[in-house]
Amino acid sequence: MEEIFEPEPEIIRPVKYLATCSYIGMNYSGFQTQILNGKRIPSIQDALQDALKKITKQDTPIHTSSRTDQGVNALAHPFVFIINRNQNQKILEPSIIKKSMNMHLKDAKHQISIENIYYVHLTDFDVKANSLKKEYNYFIEANLKDNWANTFQQHKQVTTMTERIDQEKLNQALQQYVGTHNFQNFTIKAEHISHFGCYVRTIDSITIENYSHPFYEEAQCIKIIFKAKSFLAYQIRFMVGEALQYALGKLDFDSFLKLLDPPKELTPQEVHENNRIRAQPRGLMLKRVDYPPEMLSSNLKDFYPQYCQ
Repeated sequence: MEEIFEPEPEIIRPVKYLATCSYIGMNYSGFQTQILNGKRIPSIQDALQDALKKITKQDTPIHTSSRTDQGVNALAHPFVFIINRNQNQKILEPSIIKKSMNMHLKDAKHQISIENIYYVHLTDFDVKANSLKKEYNYFIEANLKDNWANTFQQHKQVTTMTERIDQEKLNQALQQYVGTHNFQNFTIKAEHISHFGCYVRTIDSITIENYSHPFYEEAQCIKIIFKAKSFLAYQIRFMVGEALQYALGKLDFDSFLKLLDPPKELTPQEVHENNRIRAQPRGLMLKRVDYPPEMLSSNLKDFYPQYCQ
């Protein structure tokens, strides 16, 4: 009787990576994949996944801890992905993935760059749960002439205005956000928010720094630095928008304070009637998301010793 040999089952070796990317967001619908009229519209996520597919020859979905809005920029936006390799394929090193992704992103004329890639544990690392702190910066250039403001708005990733900002009042308003508060008036109604407490966030710090304009001495250049573990959708833009209203004399301080910590959950109509001002997206930048350093590695052996035998 002829002996039948069955092929050994293919051994799949999954590896999880954490990457950070920088981008200029004005030509994208935001970070997350979005569908409009049955068609995908340009997003950061799609550009990254397309680049990964060209390298791995397989669909490689990515997951992130932050989903930036349309027009928002980033210096180090983190995301994770898993690449599956069989026993005959070499595990891809982070430096190789970074170089290849940047080549494909550049060829496709994307304004996106991969900054760093690390190995992370396949099951123990969670890109959302393990984040320690996020830092966002908001850039404003004020006290500009009308024509200069329009020009800078078109070519720089900042919010511009002709008025001069009362910086003392701006800081006074911003410091009211620090600590633990209910921010229902500083976000939009989201499906995942199912109870009043989900609007509560803790802001660790907000600081203001000034910087010099490269060629217009009269410009008032302001960078606002926000640090917290997490933020609600559109929260920073609403916080900046309302603080600017007070600093520009368009909102009195008592009315500003009433937006914080509403005593009860507001209906969408009540939130709408508060006439909240949302600052422009182009001035906002995700600067960094911090993780425990022991959870990241450039050495495969640290998290996947079984693949190094």
